[in-house]
Amino acid sequence: MRTAFVSPAHGARHILDLKYVRNTFLGASASTCMPLALPTLAALTPPEHDITIIDEQTDAIDFDAHYDVVAITTLTPTATRAYQIADEFRSRGTWVVLGGFHVTMFPEEAQKHADTICTGEAEGTWPNFCRDWENKQPKSEYRAYQNADLATCVTPRWDLLRPRRYRFFSIQASRGCKYNCDFCSVRFVFGPTRYKPIAKVMQEIMTVKQCTLPRSDRFVLVDDNLFSNRQYAKEFLRALIPLNLRWECFAPLNIAHDAEILQLLQESGCDRLSIGIESVSQASLTSVNKGTVNKYDEYAESVACIHAHGIPIVGLFMLGFDGDDDTIFEKTFEFVRETGIAFPIFSIVTPGPGTKFYERMIQEKRMLQRSWDDFDGTHVCFQPKLMSPDTLQAGYEWIIKACYSYEPLFERTEKLWRNGVFTQSEQQTGLRLLASAILAKELITHYFDNRALLPFIQRTFSELWAKPKSDIVSLILNLGLAEYALYLAGRERHRETSLESAELLKRLSCCESITQ
Repeated sequence: MRTAFVSPAHGARHILDLKYVRNTFLGASASTCMPLALPTLAALTPPEHDITIIDEQTDAIDFDAHYDVVAITTLTPTATRAYQIADEFRSRGTWVVLGGFHVTMFPEEAQKHADTICTGEAEGTWPNFCRDWENKQPKSEYRAYQNADLATCVTPRWDLLRPRRYRFFSIQASRGCKYNCDFCSVRFVFGPTRYKPIAKVMQEIMTVKQCTLPRSDRFVLVDDNLFSNRQYAKEFLRALIPLNLRWECFAPLNIAHDAEILQLLQESGCDRLSIGIESVSQASLTSVNKGTVNKYDEYAESVACIHAHGIPIVGLFMLGFDGDDDTIFEKTFEFVRETGIAFPIFSIVTPGPGTKFYERMIQEKRMLQRSWDDFDGTHVCFQPKLMSPDTLQAGYEWIIKACYSYEPLFERTEKLWRNGVFTQSEQQTGLRLLASAILAKELITHYFDNRALLPFIQRTFSELWAKPKSDIVSLILNLGLAEYALYLAGRERHRETSLESAELLKRLSCCESITQ
């Protein structure tokens, strides 16, 4: 039996697509992070199956290839593309199975595009489908009625992926979250946090290292909240220390109050924390059931504590909560500037299916007619409470351009170099020289388009050559985000602007010029 597992790509640009970094340093067909769902499905499949994994981020789909079954997993922003792929394969007589988060939320919609749908976690559905397929009795729907036991779950088939297409690999130690924020569906889908035995996670790390050489010295822990159980988290971090890896993960901001956790993160090789700061408005945090977790009055001190341990922060901000008016953009910009958040990532609050926020928008008739493509955090999909949709969209695009214009970008970078946050403990001389040469070429190319870049170019190379431990990768990542800001600027020139959003942009431009 020939089986293809497909992960559809989202066609639109996104701040985290890092197109500049991929095209310049990794190759246009490369992606940043290995998918986890596809190799997990492959591991749940009987060994006699001939398996092909197609990650559309890196691979084109050959619709003329023969498969007995094509299984497609999708999130909400990729649902439209998933349905297109499904319809095309079905038109050629291939049996199509649809699963994943979006299918779990909207099974009746997905059923129109599939021969079989799977809802819930794959461990409770896919093996049953495979058994019935062998018996020539596949059902139209398989439903997981309980969550998987992570102590007995399979080890993903990373050997079926092409490692050179990825910058780092994914590991999962837990599923679920103990919090229940209104804008997040993790608790609804996965329930409270469940953990794998630490020995099993370490074994998976060693397995993926063997499968993915030579790019096997870095991974991202995709857990939504490893730190729900602090004792487990500490044991996990201690087990990582001897492996001498570089890695990153998601974490709540309140870990800043746990000095032992911060020390273990540093010792275990964690060099980046993605933290859901969400909002600089306490009223907005409270309105979405996050006010007990995030305390705005403690933000600056918490960021400083994490920086003191040499760990940069990917700050995740959401704009458009019911407590946000059009001053939220200036306030957020100032907070990022004052605290030196290394990588501020902004999104528009999105009423994702399975969230309390989605249900509230439906009940209050505030949902806008949008394609699922637009549920990606870059488009306004609902009527904000204290501003117009145009104002929210304009403010979102402004803050990205403001934070990633060259002056504030280099200001943040230099501050974090100076404070020992952007550092590398071990330098690979050849790789550093190559990255520096490419970076020099890129900066000089941009210089001819923008002569104001000259002082930044001079300061950058003075830092990099005078201090061998200064981290060049962090600057490159920031320049990748700056490229997205330039893309937004070009897109804005071709879009009509409402009077209200035009007034906002006029005011914000004054704010930006004052702070630079």
